[in-house]
Amino acid sequence: MQVDEPTLALPRADRALEIAPDNPDLLAMRADINYRVGDFPAAERDARAALRRNPRNAQAFGILKLVEGRSGPGAGSSQPAAARTSAGSIPTPHRSAQFDPTLTANADRVKLEALLREAYGKLGLGDSSAALRVLEKAAYISPKDPALLLARAQAKLAQKDAVGALQDSEAALQTKPDSARALLLRGQAKQALGQDAASVLADFKAAANMDAGLAGFYEQALAKMANQAQTAQSASDAGSSRSAPYQNIFGLDLRSLSPRAWAGIVGLAGLALVMLCIVWYHFKRRPQA
Repeated sequence: MQVDEPTLALPRADRALEIAPDNPDLLAMRADINYRVGDFPAAERDARAALRRNPRNAQAFGILKLVEGRSGPGAGSSQPAAARTSAGSIPTPHRSAQFDPTLTANADRVKLEALLREAYGKLGLGDSSAALRVLEKAAYISPKDPALLLARAQAKLAQKDAVGALQDSEAALQTKPDSARALLLRGQAKQALGQDAASVLADFKAAANMDAGLAGFYEQALAKMANQAQTAQSASDAGSSRSAPYQNIFGLDLRSLSPRAWAGIVGLAGLALVMLCIVWYHFKRRPQA
């Protein structure tokens, strides 16, 4: 049901609820319509009714947050009190007063934040698949919102989708280049993909410079890199020591010899072999006593 014309949509919502009075989505929709026409008490009633039936209904939660504190005495119409007649009736507001794009944008923001809170709750429980499903709904509201992109990057990292996490974190940095958390997530995605360690450290360091609370990630990455370098050096030294008896003769490192030196060694070895053969030949031909 389209709600771009709230006055026309309200009777349709009423008829739909006559058929399914306990449907939380219909109640949330009517709450949204009532909010748009300025009937805040009705919007609050419908939002609370929807949340009683489905406490996770993000639309109802968003509307409730918008109307809280605005549905007291004197509320219930977008018209000021001075516009009321002496009989207490309220004239029908002009069509332009019934739809305020600013209020709609605020409502969308509240809905988005409610969905993000729900997604982080799923992530906190270790259910990254459910978090991604919630974030898919949030993407319909504002697909390029940095907070949405960061939440989705974190969920994708939990799903071992480092490529998707890298894409979302870089998209968030395009909109918000000073986001420490976006830099951290990009560094983690690069690390998971096995990219250049210097690039990973650069992201972690930049994040730590913006937010001291993230310094631990940089320090851990730095320590890990140092340990890996030390392990590689130890393995290299161990390999050299094992091969030393075969590489060193009379204190000479055979690996450092030039091709000319090797040619000389081979020539001397050949000459020594020839001399041995001659001695053996003469020894065999010597007459027996």
